[in-house]
Amino acid sequence: MKHLPFLVLIGLSVFTIACSPPVLPPEEEENQASSEAIRETNNVLYRGTLQEAGVTIYMQGTHRLTLDDGRFILLESDAITMDNYLGERVEVLGSIRPTVEAGGQIMRVQNIRVLSASSSQASSVLSESSAASESSAISDVPVASLPSIPSSTAPVASPRPVSSVAQQASSVAPWEASDELTEKALTMSKVNADPSNWTLEYCSTHWKYCIPVHKNWYFKSFGATATALWHVEIGPLEMNNLGEGPLVVNLMNGTVEAAGTTDGQVTVSGDTVVGYRSWEGGRHFEVRGPAVLEQAVRFITAGVRPSES
Repeated sequence: MKHLPFLVLIGLSVFTIACSPPVLPPEEEENQASSEAIRETNNVLYRGTLQEAGVTIYMQGTHRLTLDDGRFILLESDAITMDNYLGERVEVLGSIRPTVEAGGQIMRVQNIRVLSASSSQASSVLSESSAASESSAISDVPVASLPSIPSSTAPVASPRPVSSVAQQASSVAPWEASDELTEKALTMSKVNADPSNWTLEYCSTHWKYCIPVHKNWYFKSFGATATALWHVEIGPLEMNNLGEGPLVVNLMNGTVEAAGTTDGQVTVSGDTVVGYRSWEGGRHFEVRGPAVLEQAVRFITAGVRPSES
């Protein structure tokens, strides 16, 4: 058997290395993939006035939602004709992500609802989460800042008439029913609701209150949202994202009288039940859920109490 000369072997090795595609180290591959991924947050809710996009440095979005403090987010949707809501004060729900241009935020709108003039708003500033059997400490999470609106780029569109269905909306916002939430609600309605089984408790160390929770259920706090000072959800399974819990407990700005109700009142409207409790500082609680969980809503509403810590 003949052996190739040593120099020929070296030449072949160099040629093979030169023709091989470059391989990134695992760390670089991971960083490259993460930088290309779109960071999108699901189930985000904001309130404001819906307007045309107008003249802007941002190349995305067909409309904008102007918030009460003058900031705005850009909007886009394949499912909703947003021109029908121009000039209206609305509540939009969807998935939000940064714009291509630095400093902007754009939402993929999945749901939209016309609000009454008396609806309150709170900005998102905090986040707190809890497991089913214990409450965790508060975790301050900064929310991505929204760009300010120069007066020259914020034209106010003329209002257009909304549909008769929106004009006839009840003062009690309907429970957002989905197949998944309906199934969860039915599961929750089958538990033994005897007071002796409400052995868990969620307590907010920030707002100094506690609410009772059934021993078979999980709870999670999402902190402040665009519509509530503090937002807690309760469900039969662990929750990771907004909107996964059929029962919702919101701490709201304004008194129960301003909300058109009284302390301790529980209102059933169609498939939705809402309980109201007065709170200190001109605030109130709203315990909201599907009508099949009326008994639970009544129990939680009556059980709101100041925390001892």
